[in-house]
Amino acid sequence: RLLIEEAVNIQYAAQFLEQNPFDGVILDYRLPDGDGESLLQDIRAGKYHSQPDVIMLSARDDQDLTDTWLKMGALAVYKKPFNPIELVSQLKVHFDF
Repeated sequence: RLLIEEAVNIQYAAQFLEQNPFDGVILDYRLPDGDGESLLQDIRAGKYHSQPDVIMLSARDDQDLTDTWLKMGALAVYKKPFNPIELVSQLKVHFDF
């Protein structure tokens, strides 16, 4: 079963993660109230119920950021804009649905 929940900002995402275990999270680097890197750090620090796999999205073409996120425990990093069909194909591989 696949459940998709959209969070419009870091605060909502953090609240949702506190209340619900997830197997996977797609996390954008830039959100209105902060950056996804801080949420990735909190997830990896065990702040939430589960340790979901995290895929980062970013419009920045910065290999240092990509390397940092992978070292922090992100499963993969995808650059925006991306082809939605290709992204879904990759999600099927990463999240096994």
